Amino acid sequence: MKSTEYIHIPKGSMNHGFSSGEVSTGEFYFTKNYMFLIPFTNGGMTGIEAHHTDFTNAKEFAKHINDELISMNIEEFENKLKQFVGSKFTFKVSELEKMSVQIGWWFFGGMRIKTKENGLMSMNVQPKAVREQVKQFYNL
Repeated sequence: MKSTEYIHIPKGSMNHGFSSGEVSTGEFYFTKNYMFLIPFTNGGMTGIEAHHTDFTNAKEFAKHINDELISMNIEEFENKLKQFVGSKFTFKVSELEKMSVQIGWWFFGGMRIKTKENGLMSMNVQPKAVREQVKQFYNL
């Protein structure tokens, strides 16, 4: 897979909605079609367990997917991520009601997405240069 087909953010967090107070931390992968979070922690609890895969935890899966990136095409990559992280941590870009990226410094910068199912969610994506890259990637 070409590096121009995705963005990998090795450390980030997502607030699943201001009313829920649920926050997940982990690795983000963005493709033109999807946004994925491989969660290492979810709401302060230990990350998710793998379902229908050969992996025992999210960190092991993240390491494997990073090692295999070159040998996969974009469809294989997206399917593996969808299978592992499930619908809670998979966001189809074309189905987002809203997506914005603020480039600013400190808390003036960040990402927000809105879905019908989950409402408004915010993502902490650092550093500022990565947010600029994401904004260009999605032509925002």
